[in-house]
Amino acid sequence: MNRRQFLAVSALSIPLSGCLDTEGGDTAGTNSPTEAATEPVRATTSETKTETPPTDGATPACWPSMCEGTKLVEVSVAHGFSGELVFQPGCRDEAVSIQSGKSVQIDRKADAETCEVRLSINGERAFTEKIEEYESLTLRIDANGNVESTWVAL
Repeated sequence: MNRRQFLAVSALSIPLSGCLDTEGGDTAGTNSPTEAATEPVRATTSETKTETPPTDGATPACWPSMCEGTKLVEVSVAHGFSGELVFQPGCRDEAVSIQSGKSVQIDRKADAETCEVRLSINGERAFTEKIEEYESLTLRIDANGNVESTWVAL
């Protein structure tokens, strides 16, 4: 079943590749390759800035931002990780050391709160990013110290 779904998605995406201009100029509704390369791309699990409030983290009172009490960032470390991991949320006055098999979650203290987060593994910067008022971030660190990020945007 999964193979059929993959083939169907692949077949639908092939015609879209002809819509891009390979000369580097703009075509209708697309950016040039040099513009696209300078902007960081975040893979999100929902569409950004929809017309109606989604059910995950937003209410009409604070939409299109995420409300107070919703997840801002979560960091989880796999069992078997043996290094030193330090998580520093810029919006809080603390640095947190996270051990193997443990996780830490920080919720918003106010509607539309933003936060720059830093993650260091064995004294070296492994991840730095700003979480906007309409985003939520989950970081997973595997046993080898690799960082995987999952973004949710309203």
